[in-house]
Amino acid sequence: MTQTPNVFISYSARDEGTARATARALHKAGVEVWTPAEITPGDKFKDTLWQKLEQADIVVLLITADFVRSPSNASEFGASLALKKRILTVVVGNVPDDQILFSRKRGTVLHVDSKAEVPKKVAEFLQTAAAA
Repeated sequence: MTQTPNVFISYSARDEGTARATARALHKAGVEVWTPAEITPGDKFKDTLWQKLEQADIVVLLITADFVRSPSNASEFGASLALKKRILTVVVGNVPDDQILFSRKRGTVLHVDSKAEVPKKVAEFLQTAAAA
């Protein structure tokens, strides 16, 4: 990858703080990033979400126990596959393998021990990928 990617972060609403911190770290690294938290009142939620997903070069899935219980996260993952997006699956903590196998079908998997590590690890990974 020679240019800075456009990143879409998919996460559980309970992990919004981690997603926002990751977005800030990516912005600092010069990466264009979007999260559903950026939808403003008056926006058509689904239309905006799918438009941003279509525009993304990479989809980052923040996999936590809360993520795997969310039907909307599963649909974002399915849309990412259908759109043939590059997927970075970030497994946070001890999420059982049988709950995350769906996301291992395509893309790269990055394991981190805690939510606090996510912003730094994702930014480092994407900077390394961009340099490759």
